Amino acid sequence: MVVVLDSAGRAHLFYKSTGINSRKPGKWIPFDGIRMTKQKDGTREPWYVKYNEHLKLPEYYERISVAIKSNERNISFIETNDIDLVNAVKTYI
Repeated sequence: MVVVLDSAGRAHLFYKSTGINSRKPGKWIPFDGIRMTKQKDGTREPWYVKYNEHLKLPEYYERISVAIKSNERNISFIETNDIDLVNAVKTYI
């Protein structure tokens, strides 16, 4: 996840897509948090709550996505499976 602040100071969360649903592996896509969803076999899995039009992003989100991709090597990432942490970032930034 990457937090991007726009010129008005609003925060936008982006995640790096695996490409499984978006068919865009490696693309940075805006999202609104993570929710647990129940699978057919009864297990619960995390699900990224995606931007409504994540398959056809508005131009400004496309530009942000490209900028994140081009700067990945300069970003310090922390790997976590803590859904509460991700959702807290969304809530408190």
